[in-house]
This record gives sequence, C-alpha cells and structure tokens, in this order.
Amino acid sequence: MIKPVFNATLTALDAHLVQLGQNMLALNGDLAQPDGVLADLQITPTDQQTRDFKRQIHDHYIGMLVQQLRNQFPQLDVLEAFSIFDPREAPGPGPNQQNMLLRYGQDKLGVLINQYAPIVNQAQLRNE
Repeated sequence: MIKPVFNATLTALDAHLVQLGQNMLALNGDLAQPDGVLADLQITPTDQQTRDFKRQIHDHYIGMLVQQLRNQFPQLDVLEAFSIFDPREAPGPGPNQQNMLLRYGQDKLGVLINQYAPIVNQAQLRNE
C-alpha cells in the first residue's frame, strides 16, 4: 500500500514539472488580469521572467520535494514488506485457501528476513 501511494505522489509531482498546477495557473491569471487579486501590486512580469521563475523557483522546489521524499523513504521495499502483518492482505476463503496461506507473503517475509538477519533467527522465523 505504501509503494503505490509513494509512486503516485512522485508521478503527480513530476506532472507539475510538465504542466503547471491550478495554483500556478491562478497566480499567472491574477498577474495577467488588470482587475485580478494582485492588481494592486502592479506586477507585470515579462514572459522571460515567468519562464525564469518556473525554472529557478517552481521546478527547483518540486525537484527538492522529490529528492526529500526519496531520502525519507530509502527502504520503501522494507516498509512495504510489513504489510504481511495486515490480516486484510491474507488470502480469503476459497478452494485453495490452505495452499495460498502457506505461500502467502513469502517474498515479503524474505525482504524482512534479509533486512533484520543480524538480529533474528532466520530458520525459526520462517517456521513461525
């Protein structure tokens, strides 16, 4: 569950680099309108200033957000592997339920065992 949300967030941020979001579009609209919310400030940026702002401030800010997210979640696979403990993820009733339960979460368990190998008994953990 964590990984899809994380990836969707990165995708949404990347999309803002290609196409401006609603707040940037509103800002550009307000700056362009003589009767806009910011009309009293009398700010009339040139096209070059607008492009420079997007590149130097907007795009840089989004790039830093993406980098900070990646830095905060360097072991996303390990976090994702903890979903093995969520009973809602376990196979439900069905004709092969017992076989499915025996195989359930083996890949995630492997990730956790590899991560915590120095402090857990691997054989005992797999048996449990």
